[in-house]
Amino acid sequence: MHIDENELINKLENFQCGKCKLIYKNYWFKKNYLEYFYRKIDPVHSKGWDVNSNIFSKKIFLNNLNILLNENLDKFEKNKYIRSIISILNSIETNNEEQKLISNFIKHLKKLNTNFLNKKKNIIAMRIKKPKVFSRFSGFGSQLLFNHVESVVGKVNDILEIGCPRWGFVNNKKIDVINRSFLRKKTCGYWNKKCEIKNVNCIRTLNKNVKLVNKLHGGYDFTGIYLYLDHTLRPLKLIKSLLKKSKSCGIILESGNDHLRKGIPIQHFTLWNYSSLRFLANLCKKKIDSSFELIEKTGNKFYLIY
Repeated sequence: MHIDENELINKLENFQCGKCKLIYKNYWFKKNYLEYFYRKIDPVHSKGWDVNSNIFSKKIFLNNLNILLNENLDKFEKNKYIRSIISILNSIETNNEEQKLISNFIKHLKKLNTNFLNKKKNIIAMRIKKPKVFSRFSGFGSQLLFNHVESVVGKVNDILEIGCPRWGFVNNKKIDVINRSFLRKKTCGYWNKKCEIKNVNCIRTLNKNVKLVNKLHGGYDFTGIYLYLDHTLRPLKLIKSLLKKSKSCGIILESGNDHLRKGIPIQHFTLWNYSSLRFLANLCKKKIDSSFELIEKTGNKFYLIY
């Protein structure tokens, strides 16, 4: 692109629609730039591959901490290990007292307080057992969320998902549905043919009972769209096309309030909130439900359009 990084960031300003309250970038990257970036530079969305992986473990936590504290790393590598360790810490199931301990450890981790970290690391490691629900290591395919969907829209037998194949209900064998489908949608973003680890494409990690489809066939009771809507340039067109074939759509997005405090990620074209999604639902002549609060503890929000 032949442009300085800071200059590029400064050019991308955020605007808010006065009518629907959607926040969006003033302009966006050309299609060929996006395709090159997501196929050549950053083709893998790490959060997807973290679901049900072995990364959430005492061994990985202690190993990454040991590398961070004892090896000669540059600034980029240090930040990478710090983020990796924090992702594990934030996924630990804790009570209030344990959360204070975790938060304090993270504070010292960011300052690289070696003495404190070495003193407390084994205490922290003992608490790494099972990732909390809806964390990056457990995904969004929880029975609790599925039960909520059925409590609003009724019995769900046919489900469809788009985006990351590892995040939702389709790969949870315990979910009681008849048909599971995953839409292979061409996208200028993540989850393309180059999204692979050790020569295994993310699509190939789907269970054998999940049907791969290249177009919408209709008759779906529920369609899941997780951490996807803020990447698309034509959200209304996408949601309208899905609701023509599906009775309901479940949308998971990172919390808009968190992003307003920390800054909107540069890779997100839009930032949604309840007002903008209610406006979207009204355009589709549908209702919206946002009452599922359990997921909000992980910095995400679930919206059900039906």
